[in-house]
Amino acid sequence: MPSAWLATTGFVAAALGVATALPQVWRLLRTPGADGMSLPSVVLGALGTGTWLCYGLLEADPPQIVANVPGLAGAATIAVLVVRRTTTRPAHVLAAVAAWCGLVTAAWAAGGAVAVGSAATVVSLVARAPQVREVFTAPSLAAISPLSFGLSTTACTLWAVYGIGTGQVPVWASSVVAGTMSFVVCVRAMRRAPEPVARPVPYPVPRQASAEVLRLAA
Repeated sequence: MPSAWLATTGFVAAALGVATALPQVWRLLRTPGADGMSLPSVVLGALGTGTWLCYGLLEADPPQIVANVPGLAGAATIAVLVVRRTTTRPAHVLAAVAAWCGLVTAAWAAGGAVAVGSAATVVSLVARAPQVREVFTAPSLAAISPLSFGLSTTACTLWAVYGIGTGQVPVWASSVVAGTMSFVVCVRAMRRAPEPVARPVPYPVPRQASAEVLRLAA
């Protein structure tokens, strides 16, 4: 049983983890596309959250459960919004979910909670990598919420403290790496200069007038 301060740290991290999805969902609802969002990252992110929920249930760890039940709902919402705005077939996503179910079941059968925690670590770390690549290659990052990734960085920092304090190696190891990647995405999204917006002409210019202006200028 973790001490009072560790339990508090875990619940604060859980609250921040729940809040992480809200700015990103809001941004996607206000943005017509999914520019800058990595589809593999959002799908694997939802599956990673589900894996952590399984780990928390097996460990009977209240902060993990409190964080990942609503966290899974938020991550799944983001994944659905991004999938609907891309050309990805739903069958591909269902195949990924089926593969994930097999992975978690095999991990549980092989090593119980420890193996599931290790699987959660791997899925979470793999999930961040495509998003980091996307923010350096995508022409636009309009759909990314820097606030969301900033909250994720803070939550991962607190989870790292909680994991070290409770001796849960999968928790602190994944939190350190995932927090670093989230920080990179946050900084990159904040530093990207806003795209120029074409201003409409305040009134129509007749073609004859345009031709006359060009003739006089010549």
